Amino acid sequence: MTSHDLESIALRLVADGKGILAADETVPTLTKRFDTLVIQSTEQSRRTYREMLALYQRARCNSAASLGRYTAEMEAAPVRAGSQPHRREWRDD
Repeated sequence: MTSHDLESIALRLVADGKGILAADETVPTLTKRFDTLVIQSTEQSRRTYREMLALYQRARCNSAASLGRYTAEMEAAPVRAGSQPHRREWRDD
């Protein structure tokens, strides 16, 4: 990879006012955030929060996300009743 390649990638990451979201909070850190909002920190509430960041907000304002191992390996909730959980696949593009 050349410096030109890196520059091209960097410019695409911040195109159209987008940026990189750091969403790698640990369970204790996320629990503190939820406590200030009076939200019970459960596996489901943390999953919902991370799905909201990764799946819904990304298209509008983020071009990439920094995820911790816990989040990266988390299975997304089923899309509709009766469907199976699925994992988000990593993309290199």
